[in-house]
Amino acid sequence: GVGLVLSFSTARQATLVLVALAALGYLALRRLGFFSVAQVHRVLEDRKRNLSVRKEIRRAGEALRGAASVEDVWEALRRAARVLGTAAVALHLPWDHGTSMMWTEGFDAAGTELLRARYGLLPERPGHAYVELGWSDGRVLVDRDTEIAIEVLCEYAAAGVERIMRIAHANAPELAKVVNLRG
Repeated sequence: GVGLVLSFSTARQATLVLVALAALGYLALRRLGFFSVAQVHRVLEDRKRNLSVRKEIRRAGEALRGAASVEDVWEALRRAARVLGTAAVALHLPWDHGTSMMWTEGFDAAGTELLRARYGLLPERPGHAYVELGWSDGRVLVDRDTEIAIEVLCEYAAAGVERIMRIAHANAPELAKVVNLRG
């Protein structure tokens, strides 16, 4: 019907019909719950937060690329974890001969209401070398945007640790404890 009306109307009439149709469509979608001002506001806030997190993860990636020691990697991860809203963070790295090193912050003070999530530095070897994060803000799951940011952060961290250990091994092979991320 609208097509027929538009084909027999003037430009001004067609504009009025299209504006009226758009207004009716908006009202119908709003009435059905597909569109709300609060929802638009929430989407814009999420977008703003995601851009901020992405910027901070890039900054952490730069720090991890320039890290001179595993402790520098730990510091970069701690800063990035705060940006992700965590209350606790841990880094677990396997060393040669079956031993491992672990840096941790906040898990003791966080209590039992902590949502814990573990992310492998190498996705193909889960549980081998990992970052563990904890949230105490009442969430029951980690949203997908945060998971993506953490996965990118883990890739940066894995590359940084491997680079540091390669350099340490090349400079002092008899003294270097080489992190074996690949198993």
